[in-house]
Amino acid sequence: MVANERLRDACEAWLRAALTYLHGKQVPLQDERQVVWASEQALQIISVPVLDTRLFPGAHRETLASLPELHALTQVVQESAETTNALLAVTDAPALSSTEPAPSSLRSHLDRFLIAYLKHSDAWAPTDVEFVSDRFGHVYAQFEQFIYGLASIDAWWLYQFDNFSTEVDAIPVAPGARLRRATQAERDQAVIDHSRRDVSRATAFPFDARLLIPEVVLEVKRTLTSRSGGFGPDDYGASHQIAQAVLLALRLIKPEPISIDSFQTQVDNPFADLSPRLSGFPPSSFRWDRPLGFPFGSQYVIAPKDVVELQALCRHAQRAVSDPLLTVPLKRLNDSYLRTDLADQLIDYWVALESLFLPEKFAREMTEVVAQAMAHYLGRTVSERKSIAASVHSSHKTRSDIVHGKVSQDKQYEATVAKTGSLLRRALQQRLGE
Repeated sequence: MVANERLRDACEAWLRAALTYLHGKQVPLQDERQVVWASEQALQIISVPVLDTRLFPGAHRETLASLPELHALTQVVQESAETTNALLAVTDAPALSSTEPAPSSLRSHLDRFLIAYLKHSDAWAPTDVEFVSDRFGHVYAQFEQFIYGLASIDAWWLYQFDNFSTEVDAIPVAPGARLRRATQAERDQAVIDHSRRDVSRATAFPFDARLLIPEVVLEVKRTLTSRSGGFGPDDYGASHQIAQAVLLALRLIKPEPISIDSFQTQVDNPFADLSPRLSGFPPSSFRWDRPLGFPFGSQYVIAPKDVVELQALCRHAQRAVSDPLLTVPLKRLNDSYLRTDLADQLIDYWVALESLFLPEKFAREMTEVVAQAMAHYLGRTVSERKSIAASVHSSHKTRSDIVHGKVSQDKQYEATVAKTGSLLRRALQQRLGE
């Protein structure tokens, strides 16, 4: 449903005039990478010409700015306070005569309108400058949404995981946040981003350690509250805390290696450009404690039976990541995922366990104190407590052997490190739920 018929008619007249002028003209193009999948395991990266939005309208700017239809559109914009406030800068608000040029603030919005209309396909074609009613209607609906329905424009913070797959389509993990399967477009974009990091190959494979194609994304939804300055440090802080909590919950449930590879922002309306809102904040993509040589082994898989436990842990983890008493054990648990040596992992586990169970400034008979504290904290029966205490004694002996260079890395050694990690995860899960 159109909210402003006069604005729609004026926009259509202006767009038709702009397209008529551009017909047969050269427009700036650039090569853009696109992904073509030959099969589930093989792909090709090709280059196709697309409109170069950094340079457009370029040499055509002056002529497009002098179109009579643009002046008529400017007059319609100034007829209403809503359109004036949305599309004109404060300094441009006073009424303009029909001979004055359209304000730069309005022309900036219309440049986006024209670009959104022209970039409707995967590759540039001369027919892109033809007027198509349905295509115009789609872009105009987004234009009106920006003017009249700002609160309905959604933005997403997207966190992409390594070594992670899910048997569940989507899992709500916090208000406005969910884990879901990555879309094909997101998987393609990951390949393109990888190719830009100076890894030039014609074909690649999803299981290649150098080419990580995300299967799961954490999507945190945000809604625009203003047309400028809409996002800031508080928004980042809230979204990142959710991501840290989800990652912690996942790491507490299962021992398989998992990390967040990158972070990106996305908005579903071309007129709500996020770039000025994001300046001065973290870049659109960055690393989250991911080791350089990610230790691929068995993949981390979330099954339907894990959903309830994950959701409960996510709620507890959001409080835990800001709890100063848990700073050391949580940091050491996360640090353990960066280690490629089992000895370093075991040391991380023990620093975390000592922080959880060893009274402050109390180091005498450390093994016995930690063993008994863990046994009574986690054990439900006498036999289970004895088993936990024995495992802790064995683990601490291995830790001491490492410090003194006496350890031999055999199967028992690997089992001891794995058992210690399992006990730490159990302890943290229980602690988070208190």
